[in-house]
Amino acid sequence: MSEEKKINAEVATAVRKQGTSKLSYEELQSYAQNMSQQADVMGQEIQKLRMALHRQSRENFYQELHFAFKVVENSDKFSPEFVKMTIGKIEEAMTPVKEEEKKNNPENKE
Repeated sequence: MSEEKKINAEVATAVRKQGTSKLSYEELQSYAQNMSQQADVMGQEIQKLRMALHRQSRENFYQELHFAFKVVENSDKFSPEFVKMTIGKIEEAMTPVKEEEKKNNPENKE
């Protein structure tokens, strides 16, 4: 990110030095190339963040499922309504999603 700020500062400085005059083709080409490199780096960072988010989402799902099974294991300590609701959530989580439902509902991508 600091490289991005550095390049943006260089562009701003060059524009201020030039005043209202236009940048040369070579300068524009150089800035465009730098910005393209920045976009590539940022795209890679976005991909890494998406992968980390997906991993964390899966971990959260399994952790929630683990706690739901603990509720069922210790059902004598919870109200029957809560246990029934928890069993329903477990059944829903463990039921495979049909291909038709995946196409119709974009939220179910897992």
